[in-house]
Amino acid sequence: MAFHPPRSLILLLLVAATALAYHNSLANPFFFDDFPAIVDNTDIRTLWPPAWLDSDWHGSLSSRPIVMFSIALNYALADGADAPAFRLVNLFLHLICGIVFYLYINRLLRAPALVDRFGSVATPLALLSVLLWLLHPLQSQCINYIIQRSECLMALCYLTTLYAALRALEGRGGWTVLAVGACLLGMGSKESMVSAPFLVALGDRAALGGRSIWVRRWKLYAALGATWLALWWLLADRPHSTTIGFDQGIGAWTYALNQCQALVGYLRLYSWPAPLVFDYGYPNPDLALAAIWPQALILLSLLAGTLRLICLHPAAGLAPVAFFLLLAPTSSFVPIVNEVAAERRLYLPLAAPIPLLLCTAYSTLSNRRNALRLGLATALGVVLACGLLTSTRNRDYHSGLSIWRTASAAVPHNPRAHIYLALELAARGDLAGARDHNLHAIEIVPQHPDAHNNLGIVLARSGDWEQAVQHYYRA
Repeated sequence: MAFHPPRSLILLLLVAATALAYHNSLANPFFFDDFPAIVDNTDIRTLWPPAWLDSDWHGSLSSRPIVMFSIALNYALADGADAPAFRLVNLFLHLICGIVFYLYINRLLRAPALVDRFGSVATPLALLSVLLWLLHPLQSQCINYIIQRSECLMALCYLTTLYAALRALEGRGGWTVLAVGACLLGMGSKESMVSAPFLVALGDRAALGGRSIWVRRWKLYAALGATWLALWWLLADRPHSTTIGFDQGIGAWTYALNQCQALVGYLRLYSWPAPLVFDYGYPNPDLALAAIWPQALILLSLLAGTLRLICLHPAAGLAPVAFFLLLAPTSSFVPIVNEVAAERRLYLPLAAPIPLLLCTAYSTLSNRRNALRLGLATALGVVLACGLLTSTRNRDYHSGLSIWRTASAAVPHNPRAHIYLALELAARGDLAGARDHNLHAIEIVPQHPDAHNNLGIVLARSGDWEQAVQHYYRA
């Protein structure tokens, strides 16, 4: 399986594969939070004075100055809120993330603890890993939903931190500076960056076979840990006060129960990415342990196995630990009250299990030439299938009507999906359909003010003024 193509050919392959998978996404419009954060956001319309630094009125931007600057710069270069120009930047960031991911896996598989087993096949394993990651349909939300650039920026900083820290093992100070700088920028991009210092230390154990190098690397670890101060300051100064916290109506225990369902659902989407959902709705405030004990048991078993693996086999344990660490800020016990799950949360965690699965498959099949060829053909087939599924998913983002229709069909108990589908239908003159979906939202949440208000608007447009006034009062 030895395969050592020139780097230019690998780069060309990654660019071509990404372009083919996402060629039909560039003309898609803005969606949902894109409007208040980009289209209607007057603070991003000038780079200087930096009014964009004060765009803390929306959850997608607050405490994320790197994202705010990126949006403002994109607005300036595109000369306005041009959706294709913004999406092209998201796609470019996605590609750069893939390149850094490739460099990291290729280097990690050549580390002292792994070089004997995987050094000769590091390039093909790393290339297959990044192709699966770049083209997986779960990634499509971060490309099509522009304001989720925060995930791409955070992932780029996270992967750069890991790669630079790994290269710093060679003793070159410049890589250490790059690792700390990327970690600092990541803290200003999204809160999920918080686990990066831990993963750097675990990556060192994986690369060196469990040998501790604390004495040699303590300055790097301390510098990476110091970037937490920047994150703390950002969250203290501009918190997500209306969407995250323990005083928003959902307790930590209830949210953790909801996340048991969400995490097991994420694992299923890894191997079978259907249906993909734009909006999963709100956490269930009435969820009890009796309803989700199978999922809780699965997660506890996986956590126990992960802890054992990272202790006994640091290299093999790195991937599952990375998966849980990356998802911990959004999918543990700190309530995010406006969203129980989101496929974009898997953007970087999706990278964790892919190299482990491929390395395991190679170790199992390496002594059987025909089986190894069959495994390679299967992996390439999966890459092709992922690209086709991603291209198909991009079509759902061609309009607000199609994306909210798929969301309401996949999660029929989500009132927000029905409300926004009703808005799209009303905008197209389908008042009967808009009325039905608003009524369905009211059946789910009887006191939902948006549903009553929007239903009143639809009824007024239909000439039913008496009923319209009643729903306005309810709203």
